[in-house]
Amino acid sequence: VFSLSQAPLDARDGVREGLRAERPPIGALQVLSQLELGWGAPLAGWQVIKDLAASDTVIYVWTQFAEEAERGQAWAAARDALVAIHNARLAQNRPNRAVAERAANAALRSSDANTAVTLARAARVPGEAVTEELLTIELE
Repeated sequence: VFSLSQAPLDARDGVREGLRAERPPIGALQVLSQLELGWGAPLAGWQVIKDLAASDTVIYVWTQFAEEAERGQAWAAARDALVAIHNARLAQNRPNRAVAERAANAALRSSDANTAVTLARAARVPGEAVTEELLTIELE
């Protein structure tokens, strides 16, 4: 990824075409999504991988993308990836409170209050105290 990240602007479309060859492997799509993040187009990066069918491998790819988006403060892209991870885990009957909290935080930081509150409520565990972060999200 590092060597391709240095591609000049006029060469990036060629890189994109090469990585989107007919039926590209997940790894090629992951590289392209990370490149788009690094090139300052985080939502374009998410578009590359968002339609992959949820599986443990894809959830891992989405998680790597979300972590990089969070690190780069690309909150809308992070929110979208974390929401996808949250939904995939729910569909597998494996909810993850930490993912829901991170998604709520990213939603709030991307000015998406409705999604933030929905995810904050989804992160609650019946019978357990509400975390300070979730309470803050709900109050904001």
